[in-house]
Amino acid sequence: MANSIKQSAGGLALQITTEARETAMVVEDNDGAATRRAEVYVYGFDDLLLLIDSENVAVSDRAELVTAAAQDTGSIYHSITSSCCIQPSLGATGL
Repeated sequence: MANSIKQSAGGLALQITTEARETAMVVEDNDGAATRRAEVYVYGFDDLLLLIDSENVAVSDRAELVTAAAQDTGSIYHSITSSCCIQPSLGATGL
């Protein structure tokens, strides 16, 4: 399933609920409370947002991923740092 951009109380959010949990960008305890919310780098390309966990992906690997995405899409836009967070109004993990 593709991720999607959703409207949230704070603006726009990238809904990555299942994927964020599977990749440990968001880790929850048994009660569903987040115990880890990854700090991420977000790179924009034509038809692609690339999120990379800043703590668990080496700089050399990040450079390789960004290079490959830029070559595949023929584009690259401004990047930002962000963090994963819980959007209670959406009941989903957002960016």
